[in-house]
Amino acid sequence: MRWARSCVLMCLLISATGCYYYQPLDTPAPRPGTYMQVMLTDSGTSHFWGYLGPDVGNVRGRLITADPQVFALSVESVEQRHGQVLTWKGEAVTLRREYVATVQERRLSKSRVALLAGGSVVGLVATVAALATWAAGSGSGGGGGQPR
Repeated sequence: MRWARSCVLMCLLISATGCYYYQPLDTPAPRPGTYMQVMLTDSGTSHFWGYLGPDVGNVRGRLITADPQVFALSVESVEQRHGQVLTWKGEAVTLRREYVATVQERRLSKSRVALLAGGSVVGLVATVAALATWAAGSGSGGGGGQPR
């Protein structure tokens, strides 16, 4: 029973961290609060160099507002073009659409979460079974006959 609770707890933790992927926006006007990734154009990287940092290619965060001219994001991280990711603390950044190459929305991959959770549960059960077998076989045999 105790291991069952552990399995459930592990599944909840895995699903909370989740496996995410990015996909192009379904709508031209996303809802505020949507977690998104904005890829900057080369001119956008040059324009925001002093504010976002050198060589920033992607900006990730939650949408504050969007209109036909700008996106306002609460930035959680920026990714430089060579791959380094720098974390932010939710500072608001306004990006004009002329500097935006693509906009993608973050989505939870239910199949990846299920696969990861299932694999974790199988691993936990295998570990518990191995420990139980090992504990049962490690008794003190000592053996011998009657004491004299």
